[in-house]
Amino acid sequence: MRELDAGRIEHKPTDYVVTLSHGLPVDPDAISHWLKKVGKGVGMNSTPHRLRHTSATMMLNLGSSIEAVGKVLGHSDVRTTGVYARVLDATGGDALEALAEDLDGGRRCSDR
Repeated sequence: MRELDAGRIEHKPTDYVVTLSHGLPVDPDAISHWLKKVGKGVGMNSTPHRLRHTSATMMLNLGSSIEAVGKVLGHSDVRTTGVYARVLDATGGDALEALAEDLDGGRRCSDR
């Protein structure tokens, strides 16, 4: 970051996932800090790592193939995805359904 700010490294805005309005990358520590602050405000322990796990688990439980989820996560080996994403068993289905309903503003997954 410091080298970018000092102009010692040339940057291309399209090379970054998250940028500021002027095209420079957002400091990853700033994102982590913001996410923890938001999580704390709603009584949750939020980190980028937990968000990644949750997203992968939800994608798998909503019917995405493990290969597709692995591709989204940038994994070259599907075994990595299987370890990384904690898939809920049948007993967790009701919990996932309730979460999906809440996130979709009251629509059940079966209504899609």
